[in-house]
Amino acid sequence: MVINITVLMSNLIPLLQAQIPRFHANHTWEIVFMILMMSFLAGINFFWNKKVKQIIRAFGSITQTNLLMKEENILFRSGIITINILFLLSISYFLFKTSVYFGVRFLPDNILSFIQVLVIVILVFSVKVLVMRISGVLLKAEELFDKCNFNFFLLNNVLGLVLLPVLTCISFFTILDRIIFIYSGIAIIVFFYFLLLFRGYKLSRGEHHVSLYYIILYICTLEILPLIILTKMIKENV
Repeated sequence: MVINITVLMSNLIPLLQAQIPRFHANHTWEIVFMILMMSFLAGINFFWNKKVKQIIRAFGSITQTNLLMKEENILFRSGIITINILFLLSISYFLFKTSVYFGVRFLPDNILSFIQVLVIVILVFSVKVLVMRISGVLLKAEELFDKCNFNFFLLNNVLGLVLLPVLTCISFFTILDRIIFIYSGIAIIVFFYFLLLFRGYKLSRGEHHVSLYYIILYICTLEILPLIILTKMIKENV
């Protein structure tokens, strides 16, 4: 599956331009943001088309993922870092629009709220990666946790690309109710999340023979517990 950026841009930019009169002045930043995101995606496709294709192939194959991981320092090469930035912007904007739609009290509908969400997302993902690296050192399982971190970055890269059309529809598509696209985005994120857990399980049990007890302990403490706390905070502020 190869993304035809030229066709995508030619279809989306007129749509964005046609929707500009609908927006209050306080929301014109969203028009600019989405145009920049599409331009960002076009730049990624132009300069790092090969890496995008490698990432998409690896998404559907653990074997391809392992081959991709063998490339030295791939996570720190400019193309991969750029796609990671696209993911952070995409997931942050989706969480911002979803929170505004459901009326979360501490997130008013403005650019400052989006920046707050972006900062929180960056901190959360940075802490998660750091905890996994420290856990790998303490448990003397650096190879396993490096593979888990790599899959974490890989799936997030693909998720950032997949979310872009959903974000465009949430922001500018008025024929259908916005909630349809919000729930579609939530379903996509949940699918990727469980896929990440499944890959982590296969790596832990299949390649490194980690005890099922430790896998369940990890999932409960570092995956489920933070989600429960976050859900409770959101419910209390809706």
